[in-house]
Amino acid sequence: LVFSSMLAVIISMNSWLDIKQGRLHTLLTSTFSHIDAMHLFMNMVGLYVFGHPIEAILGARRLLVFYLGAGVLGNLCQAAFFADRRLPGASMVGASGGVLALLFAYATVYPSNSFLLWFVLPAPAWLFASGLVAYETYQLVHWNHSDRTGHAAHLAGAAAGIAVGIALRRGRFRW
Repeated sequence: LVFSSMLAVIISMNSWLDIKQGRLHTLLTSTFSHIDAMHLFMNMVGLYVFGHPIEAILGARRLLVFYLGAGVLGNLCQAAFFADRRLPGASMVGASGGVLALLFAYATVYPSNSFLLWFVLPAPAWLFASGLVAYETYQLVHWNHSDRTGHAAHLAGAAAGIAVGIALRRGRFRW
């Protein structure tokens, strides 16, 4: 049991060294692993809340490709960020790149829809998304070694979501 758990972590974590050594599958498999139950729970809430309205537009197959593609992009950007900080072996897990892509696609397509910040304060989606980009950018610029959050993955997912959201709003999304 211990061996299989360790093997699952090794197969599913991602780092710049993994990429350089040809273990490209870890860019995808790491999107299915999470640090703890709260990390998994928050990502699954985001997938549920933002995935349904985007699925209604894209359909299930294209949503899956978009979600996983944004997750891979986020993991690639996070690995590159760690490599740039001379931490090429630093690993990451999580689906945040894909979840943030869904959130930002939603906020781009439905900018005036409201979110409840902290389940209390209503805010339009565009304002919430703008605040999140500001926060993630600040955290990335002021990053320190104790911060294990994938801010680069979050921003890459946001960029993918905005790009897809703009294409959807303009009716130019074809694939």
